[in-house]
Amino acid sequence: MAMRDNLIRDSFAHSFIKYKVFADKANGTGVHSGR
Repeated sequence: MAMRDNLIRDSFAHSFIKYKVFADKANGTGVHSGR
């Protein structure tokens, strides 16, 4: 059970990071935008 929970947590974290990067790019307020 613990192993499966870790897999779910990892996949969720990856999805969240991808979404956050995409949202930052769309908003133009990302770390690399210089603002």
